Amino acid sequence: AVAATLLLYDFLAYWFHRFQHRFIWPIHALHHSPTELHVANGYAHFLERAFRFVVISIPLALVDFGFLPLPVLIVIVMELLERYIHSPTRIHFGSLSKVLVDNRFHRIHHSVEDHHLDKNFGILFSFWDRLFGTAYDPTPGEWPRTGVVGLTPPRTILEAMLYPVTVLRSAAIAKRRKTANFGV
Repeated sequence: AVAATLLLYDFLAYWFHRFQHRFIWPIHALHHSPTELHVANGYAHFLERAFRFVVISIPLALVDFGFLPLPVLIVIVMELLERYIHSPTRIHFGSLSKVLVDNRFHRIHHSVEDHHLDKNFGILFSFWDRLFGTAYDPTPGEWPRTGVVGLTPPRTILEAMLYPVTVLRSAAIAKRRKTANFGV
C-alpha cells in the first residue's frame, strides 16, 4: 500500500509539475526565483495551492488507504524529500538517482541554462522523467546557476504576492523588444 500510494502521489506530482510550467508559469515562477537553492525553497505562490488541491489532493482523497496514518506518513516523506532536493548540500544518491530524485538531479530543473529547460520534473522518482523523455542526468560536478532569467527574487511579501504580474510584465516587455528588433 505504501509503495502504491507513493507511486500514485509522485505520478500526479510529476504531471502537476509539468502543468505548472506549461499553463501557470507566472504563478510557479516564484518557486524558481531563488538564485541559490535552499531547504526552504519548497515555498510556492498561494494561488498554486488551489491547483495542487484539484490535481493531487482530490484524486488522492478518492483512494481507500485502508490504514489511516498512511497519508500522513506519505506527506511527511514527501515534505522531507522536497527540502532535501532543494538543498545546496553536495551529498547525493549516486547511482540510486537513476530511480530517486536527489538534489543534483532536481537542481538541473531549476537551472537557468537553456539546455536544462523543461527537464527533471520528478519529485520522488526520477524514472517518470526517464519514461516521459524529460530526464537530464547531471555530469559529475555540474552545479548550474538557478533562478528566473531576467528577474530577481522577491524581497518582500508584497513582491512575492505580485510575482506573477512581474513575470507577465517581463514576458510582455521581452516580446515587444523581440517584435521591435525583428519587425514581426
